[in-house]
Amino acid sequence: MKKTADIVIIGGGVAGCSCAYYLAKRGFRNIVLVEKKYITSGSTGRCAANFKEQWESPVKCEMGKYSIRQFKVLGEETGFGDLEVVQNGYMFTLYQPDQVAEFKRRQTMQNSIGVPTQYLEPYEVKQIIPQYNTAGLLGAILNPEDGHINPFKLTFAYEKGAKDRGVEFDTYTTVTGIRVEGGRVKAVITDRGTIETPVVINATEAETKWISRMVGLYHPVEPQKHEILITEPMDYLKLPMITSYDQKIYIHQMPHGGFAMGTLNEFQPMGIVNYGSSWNFLEEMCRRAVQMIPAFQNVRVIRQWAGHYGMTPDMNVILGPAPEVEGYILATGAAKSMMMSPAIGTLIAEILAGDTESAIPISKKDVGLSRFQNYFINPGGSSKKNMDAEDAVS
Repeated sequence: MKKTADIVIIGGGVAGCSCAYYLAKRGFRNIVLVEKKYITSGSTGRCAANFKEQWESPVKCEMGKYSIRQFKVLGEETGFGDLEVVQNGYMFTLYQPDQVAEFKRRQTMQNSIGVPTQYLEPYEVKQIIPQYNTAGLLGAILNPEDGHINPFKLTFAYEKGAKDRGVEFDTYTTVTGIRVEGGRVKAVITDRGTIETPVVINATEAETKWISRMVGLYHPVEPQKHEILITEPMDYLKLPMITSYDQKIYIHQMPHGGFAMGTLNEFQPMGIVNYGSSWNFLEEMCRRAVQMIPAFQNVRVIRQWAGHYGMTPDMNVILGPAPEVEGYILATGAAKSMMMSPAIGTLIAEILAGDTESAIPISKKDVGLSRFQNYFINPGGSSKKNMDAEDAVS
């Protein structure tokens, strides 16, 4: 393990590996990434692995658009190979008049910046997904460009591309402290030794707040537990990802044929990291899924697991420096690290390089800490919880 580095990245998930790759690609050298377990051992390896460009704000839409373009070339660009990108679409089903009005407003905004979302009547949903129970359904929004990627292969591609450019990866290495002197980062302390460095990037997603405490700060990122299950393989139907506003769940068929189904854990408060699976989730998930698609009634569940989102007050990423400590950088994805990993890594590289222009047409202030006037613990959702349910269940 190196004794000195120009940049130390904490976190070996998709966000940290993306930062490593794009920083190295940009020309930064002497970079070390530290991961307490193995690459993809945290939230990345537990996610549903969907991506989308249809969001409620232009900032997120632009980051999503950029990321999807990069997903298509990263396999070849890094020399890793096929990342299993599949674009079968992403559909939100709507059951309340206010949901319909809000999503039609979003559609207008999205279409104006090149996101081809479509509004569907219930009969059109039935044409696309004949098995769907449309009772009570008012409509749906579909973007055919959204889809699925293999999160392991994506992260390993970033890792390969970064290693090929000289980045050191220290796995099974736990960060135990960060030394700060005179308001500046000086070193990262691990159970394998100390790395002197002027820059630390916290890319630990759900565990962001514990790393921030090492520099004496609290940042508004709280872990929120989500659970997911996978069914036995079935005939691959090339269906879009479905998020139900009635049942507050998502269902997606994986390329191997099994259906992944998930939602947040309603029985555990935010702020706790707990990877244990629960019977409550399994029972409730199955009930809701069968109500949504009755044909699931006799389908067998193979396994279930849990992961965590690092939720922020506005459910958007936090990228950039913490002004209280020079050299301390946040790169947390607010449950979007996999979906937006190319944008996250690109923006971090631009921020550290001091770029005033960006490859992504957004303002860096829109993703920085300065947008929060007062830090507070996110209670688990927006005040418009029905409107922003995709951030809570997808």
